[in-house]
Amino acid sequence: MSKLKLLLLTALPFSAFSQAIKLIPPPGPTVCMPVAQAAKVRDSLTVLPKVRREARTWRKAATTYRTAADTAQAAYVRQVAAIANVQLALREETIEATRYEVSAKKWKGKAQRRGFWSWLGWAAALGLTLSIAAR
Repeated sequence: MSKLKLLLLTALPFSAFSQAIKLIPPPGPTVCMPVAQAAKVRDSLTVLPKVRREARTWRKAATTYRTAADTAQAAYVRQVAAIANVQLALREETIEATRYEVSAKKWKGKAQRRGFWSWLGWAAALGLTLSIAAR
């Protein structure tokens, strides 16, 4: 039993001491620097929010510019595609007009030949009719 008491007596102060050490926060880091350098650091820390605001403004402007550039690029691509479509439509229209002209010339030639043969037929019929009437 005496060994148990001895063990308890030695364990209690150690555990209380370790808990007390845990409650005391460790000292913060200390920085040693000259007064002039400390003044510069203080000035830098007071200016830091302004710099952050300006950086945020520049970031927003860059995002806006990037969005505008992407929009302009997309509009340019759509415009190029529209121009290509118009050129294709114009080329197809030119081909169709050429086909129509060729077809019109072909039918005009056929009509002229028919007109010539028709005129020749009417002249022959009229001549035959006049020759029969003259006898």
